[in-house]
Amino acid sequence: MINKSDKPLRIAVIGAGVRGTSLARKLTSSEFNVRVTAVGEPDEEKRRSFAEEFFLPEEAIFGGWLELTGKLADCDGAIIATLDNQHAGPAVACLNRGWHILLEKPLADSLEDCKLIVKTQNEKKKIVAVCHTLRFMDGFLRVKQIIASGIIGNLVHIEHMEAIGNFRFAHNYVRGRWAIEKNNTFLLLHKCSHDIDYINWLFSEPCVKVSSFGSLKFFNLFN
Repeated sequence: MINKSDKPLRIAVIGAGVRGTSLARKLTSSEFNVRVTAVGEPDEEKRRSFAEEFFLPEEAIFGGWLELTGKLADCDGAIIATLDNQHAGPAVACLNRGWHILLEKPLADSLEDCKLIVKTQNEKKKIVAVCHTLRFMDGFLRVKQIIASGIIGNLVHIEHMEAIGNFRFAHNYVRGRWAIEKNNTFLLLHKCSHDIDYINWLFSEPCVKVSSFGSLKFFNLFN
């Protein structure tokens, strides 16, 4: 969705944490004619900080996605950067309002919610883009181009490692905010959805099964 008119695209941001704020900054500093016009965020400090940075009036500041999608009048699209297990609600609400959406990965944390988002997208005929950034990074894109050219023959096996690192794992997934699965989602989906998407993209065929193996021994100093 590239805006070529004089009228800027009006974008709402749902979830004003690190990712939502970062994506908003990328938009406003890009070459495209776009303007961040509203924010929905339950955390008051984050909400106020975001509103100040993007010069939002009081009537464009909302305490969450329900309030934003229920009251915001003028909008063309929305960035949804809530926690992984909170994607379906705002995604469906935005689509029902007729807005295009850029959705942080993963699409949703259950098959049922994924199907619901896709069903609503098809009904409303709007764009749903998921932030699978590996597809757009030069090195990863070059690998895709080489495979697609056929120069190395048929692709039969991929060995891919997600190098989370012991410090980041311990900081985020042992004692950090993602330590309790029910508060967000499980590690394979949260961190490795990029990798699953990329592997599936390289094969250009539907994924049939995903397996993951690991052990806390990798991150235990007292083996």
